[in-house]
Amino acid sequence: MELVSCVITTCKRSPEIVMRAVRSVLGQTYPEIEVLVVDDSPADFPERDAVAEMVKASGLSSGRPLRYVPHETCRGACTARNTGIKESRGSIIGFLDDDDEWLPEKVEKMLPLFSDPEVALVYCHNIRVFDDTGKEEEIHRDFCGEKPYKELLKRNFIGSTSFPLLRKEALEKIGGFDEEMQSAQDADVWIRLLKEYKAALADVTAVRYHVHQGTQISTDAVKKIAGLERIYLKYKETIDADPEIYWIRAMKLIPFYLKAGQKKQAFRSWFSAVKACPHHIRANYRHLKKILSASQESE
Repeated sequence: MELVSCVITTCKRSPEIVMRAVRSVLGQTYPEIEVLVVDDSPADFPERDAVAEMVKASGLSSGRPLRYVPHETCRGACTARNTGIKESRGSIIGFLDDDDEWLPEKVEKMLPLFSDPEVALVYCHNIRVFDDTGKEEEIHRDFCGEKPYKELLKRNFIGSTSFPLLRKEALEKIGGFDEEMQSAQDADVWIRLLKEYKAALADVTAVRYHVHQGTQISTDAVKKIAGLERIYLKYKETIDADPEIYWIRAMKLIPFYLKAGQKKQAFRSWFSAVKACPHHIRANYRHLKKILSASQESE
């Protein structure tokens, strides 16, 4: 059977939450799985030793290969994932954020879609869990074709790093995760992979994705801006050549510019988007109202 590697990256998370993620992988119905927990917590994180002890103990009791891989200093999520790629032994690799969970049949249901040697990414549906209220909702992912490179430049329809399984050889060929990305790291990898390889959607709900209060990249406006701007610079030729893609990406930046207090940059982004697609009259007007409203509130 094919060995599948699961890389769980963790940073300053409680042992109980980390072990919830670990148990969700150890409980997979597919037997040939190795688990690597890459700990990117700073050395002074008070619960670091407890995380290490619980992970190692779980490995001894589970009977599955489980390794604890610590960084000496906090190096960032992308570096932690690249460490996992380097240390993994499976031909198929999946990532799991330390606060998410894989559902039991994820690997068993998704792995067969790699029978096509050109498929490098298989993704799935997920359950979004709001930890503060307990509310859950099922999210069905769209299938946008086997080579949806341009569609990914419009939107990340694949989702979080916790969702897909990836062909390790292809992931290594594209250089893994870009360690300079401050956000949108997942989308950047999907874009680079699917420029060269094919995608497949497994019609299975296979991940519980937790949304909670606290510091998250997705809610940090400055990091979000940096990630979106870096995506633009990396794929500038393709984006500039397609007015619709350019419009979408320029408009996507506006709420983050406003949240970061960068109102002039928000207006510049709006103006460049309108030049690209003046026919989006209602949407252009709606975004302008948001900018003007934010400007009035700050006066």
